[in-house]
Amino acid sequence: MVAKFARLAGLGIGLCVVLAQSERAWAQPEAPAAATAPSPAVSAEVLKEAGERYARGLALYGDGEFLLALVEFERAYEVAPDFRLLFNIAQTKVQLQEYLGAAQSYEAYLVQGAASLPPERRAQVEEALKALRERVGRISVQVNRDNVDVFIDDQKVGRAPITQALTVNVGRHRVAARGADGANDAQVIDLAGGDIVEVRLNLAAPSAAPSAAAPVQTAVPDAPLSGMKKGAIGTWAGGGAALIGGLVTGLMTMSSGDKLDKLLETREVDQKAAEDRRDTTRTLALTTDVLIGVGAALAVTGTLLWVLDKPAEKQTAKTAPLRDVRVGVGAGSLAIHGRF
Repeated sequence: MVAKFARLAGLGIGLCVVLAQSERAWAQPEAPAAATAPSPAVSAEVLKEAGERYARGLALYGDGEFLLALVEFERAYEVAPDFRLLFNIAQTKVQLQEYLGAAQSYEAYLVQGAASLPPERRAQVEEALKALRERVGRISVQVNRDNVDVFIDDQKVGRAPITQALTVNVGRHRVAARGADGANDAQVIDLAGGDIVEVRLNLAAPSAAPSAAAPVQTAVPDAPLSGMKKGAIGTWAGGGAALIGGLVTGLMTMSSGDKLDKLLETREVDQKAAEDRRDTTRTLALTTDVLIGVGAALAVTGTLLWVLDKPAEKQTAKTAPLRDVRVGVGAGSLAIHGRF
């Protein structure tokens, strides 16, 4: 109770003494806004609300609840703008160490009060302003790109270029810039009273947009196959078919041989059936040999056709085209005759 009384009693001390000796001391407040003569533009109900908020603000101030007191004082000023409330707002901001805001409120108080302020009060506030200006500094922000957002302590303060230095409270601050493309840069600085600190932020250049007239690459068509290469492909296809046929008849030959063996193992051999089975087996075996031989010959021929097919300008006497090639196929044998 004694401490609260001391706070309220200290309201009679000049603010110049406040800043020089103790931030907990108080300057004399103005009369409540509700005590002023009603303005034709402000109703009695509005003035009553402003007075009640002012009274709550004084009580909270006396209890040391400066943030809550500031809310009530500012709301009272919004409801019924009376310049005398700016004095109380400024004092409360000093207690919250919002020195820049306190200076702005005092300056507005002097402007709006004008000639109605007693000389001693004006001198008191001007002395307080002089002390407050020692508790703020200025930051000059230089950005290498225009039209990017600039922030101080995560609060947007404008867009580059910012031509004037920004006044802020003393202390540590984070200065940042961010472009629409996501490029950003930031610096943390310590600002002392009266300092003017220059901060240079460098953002990466925006990526260049792809040109609309960029040439379109088209696939280069492969050179057409020569007649010899086409012949080689056809020969390989025929050889593959012959080899597959040879594989099938080979399997049939093995099956027929197994049946012949079983027939010969019986006690009473049917000679006529056995002879027929032998003929069938021999025929299948011969067919298998022929098909495999033809398939192999065609595979070799196709390979030769592909390898020997060279551009005319690269051919020499030693690489003349294949001439007079003949393939001979016999039972279980393959022969290739020709001149190269």
